[in-house]
Amino acid sequence: MSGLEAVAMTLTTHKEKVDYMNKELDLIKAVVAIAEQLITSRDYRKSLEIIVNSLSQLTGAARSCIMIENQKGEFVIKAGCPTGGHGVNMVVTPAIGENFLRSVIKNGEMVVIDNPREDERVEYMRGLAYTYDLAKILFIPLTYHGDTIGILALDFSRGHEEVQLPADLVGMLANLAAGAIGSEYERRRNEAKTMQAERACVLGRNEADLAHKFRNALTIVVGYARRAEKAHKAKKYRATRENIEASLRGAEELEVFTNDLLRFANPKEVYPEPVRLNALIEERVLSTVGDMQGVEIILDPALSEIFVMVDPVRIGFATIDLVRNAEQETEEVALEDRRIVVTTKLMRRKKCAVITCANNGKIIPPNDWETIFSPFYTTKSGGTGLGLPNVRQSAELHGGTARVVMSTTEQTVFEITLPL
Repeated sequence: MSGLEAVAMTLTTHKEKVDYMNKELDLIKAVVAIAEQLITSRDYRKSLEIIVNSLSQLTGAARSCIMIENQKGEFVIKAGCPTGGHGVNMVVTPAIGENFLRSVIKNGEMVVIDNPREDERVEYMRGLAYTYDLAKILFIPLTYHGDTIGILALDFSRGHEEVQLPADLVGMLANLAAGAIGSEYERRRNEAKTMQAERACVLGRNEADLAHKFRNALTIVVGYARRAEKAHKAKKYRATRENIEASLRGAEELEVFTNDLLRFANPKEVYPEPVRLNALIEERVLSTVGDMQGVEIILDPALSEIFVMVDPVRIGFATIDLVRNAEQETEEVALEDRRIVVTTKLMRRKKCAVITCANNGKIIPPNDWETIFSPFYTTKSGGTGLGLPNVRQSAELHGGTARVVMSTTEQTVFEITLPL
């Protein structure tokens, strides 16, 4: 080999090393950029979208998604790239890979599927493997403080050029994803603890008032029951029936108060699941109002086409509380003039679903728009002062809001927003 050839070979080798180092430097810069975006993002769902989109670009993956184990122990797809191609919020069942995913979680190590069309472990993905011409799939456990909380999946197709990333860099990217998810979990736990402490303080301050309300309610129930007993002994059957009915009404009011108090004092964790929101709202409203006149339900057809991740029990009760509040506000309105309108609307740009309940009852002064959501605050003789606080509590536990948006001589409108 001549001296010039040796020099040329040395230069070539040196250039290859420089190119490799530059590529690694570019990747590190990209990872830092992702980290900066996650730090500045205050939106948990946006953080997950940043992760899957960035990973697809960095690795050359045709598809990527994040699956997280929820509080019920179910695997749920929380984010995916490309958008709309992963069934976000769908629960992963045994039929679509739950058992395999649990084995990945248990082992805690990355799994590489080199032949998705033939590998029996991902038989449930065979259709996708042919549809997207998949050549490889990576399943990467997401670990936060020693606990595996989810899985990152990267699908590589033959039509996309895969970028060979060092294993430690792949681990770093997975850790970014796990950190964003774990931080959100901690935030929610801390919020729940704070709310619990605040509720305990509120209950302590209102202990005497609570005891008074219970005693009064029980006095009514027992008093009418005793009157019914006396009337029955005197064979005054009409009076017997009237007193029994009055006692039952008192018992129903006591039941409402007790349920409101329990939901406020000891809220369970939220258990979101894919729900057809329109069907849920319609069922809850109809079960509450029965044949009451002047009630209208207007449902956004767009919400019938998608699933919304909510706790159906909590949002069901929140809807009932809004309707019950509207009933009380319109008690002085003639039946033929009463109007209560419950609506749903999909806000695609804001990425949320909205539930509103409008009524043509009393005007709420602007200064009271926040006050009415305070526990035990009520302007109604038979009110518990817990219905609207429970509505707000349920909305906030979902990451949403509950508020008054307007109150005029024509109508008062309450609104719940729920993030998609």
